[in-house]
Amino acid sequence: MTIPDTFYFLGSLLFAFTVFYAYIHFSQYFIIWNANMPEETFWYQWRERGTWFDIGMVIIFGHFFVPFLTLLRIDVKLSLSIMTPVICWAWLMHFIDICFNVLPVPNPGGFPTGWIWLPVGCAALMLVF
Repeated sequence: MTIPDTFYFLGSLLFAFTVFYAYIHFSQYFIIWNANMPEETFWYQWRERGTWFDIGMVIIFGHFFVPFLTLLRIDVKLSLSIMTPVICWAWLMHFIDICFNVLPVPNPGGFPTGWIWLPVGCAALMLVF
């Protein structure tokens, strides 16, 4: 197995998990919103207030469409200079997704930009070690 084959297989794996991630999240949204049960739909209602709606749109377009459309081409998966930014982008979108899942409860008005240094500092510390 050569290095380009490894990049191709890893790119295909990232592509498959991107599609799987979108499928799981859309299915969850569709089932919960279609059931219209108040004890379930509050989760989405909190995330449609303030700047959380904008962050939700960033997740939809940045976490699915950008990697999906980029990884469709075979030559992209064979290039390290293209795959490295795509992988960093996917990691950043996962971080934003985790913030989207956790932070609306303590910050219902929107994304806490005053405390952005804390998660960025933790991420930088993880990259150093």
